[in-house]
Amino acid sequence: DDASQPGRKKMDRMMLLDRAKEALDESVSRRIHSPAHDQRDLPALASTKVVLASVKRLDDDREGAARELDEAIVDLRKVFEESPSIPGVATALAAALNNRALHAKRDGDPEEKAGHWYAEALQLREGVLGEQHPLVIQTLHNIAEHLDARGDDDDAYEVRQDILRRLDVDEGEADE
Repeated sequence: DDASQPGRKKMDRMMLLDRAKEALDESVSRRIHSPAHDQRDLPALASTKVVLASVKRLDDDREGAARELDEAIVDLRKVFEESPSIPGVATALAAALNNRALHAKRDGDPEEKAGHWYAEALQLREGVLGEQHPLVIQTLHNIAEHLDARGDDDDAYEVRQDILRRLDVDEGEADE
């Protein structure tokens, strides 16, 4: 019975991912096909697509995840450009951009777009949350990791120094 546990856990995981994708696909479809669907629905629709992208990524559907994130980014940019004061739109757009960059980085960033997406996410998060917010620090960390992956150690070091400065940590304290 113990020998079958890993196989059963994998099947359980696959079933959960399938159910999650079905539920999220249904939610997206209902929002799109709702008679009341309009511009005001785009942030909620985009947020659902971001979650769906995460589920697809967990299920190893890289192209599907990228497609969902790209669609969410287009929708959120449209809303942000027309009504930047709508609460949560800038942070939702930043999250989608950060996730898209993270996925691209994990895939080797063949189109070299991750840096641009991270930079845009950082700008949005800093503008809304301030330079010391944990999500801003997370984005800076992601940028440093991306630079490391590209072999750009000096710039990665500078970004890490910026993180320490923002957190008001001396370099000596960070080593302890």
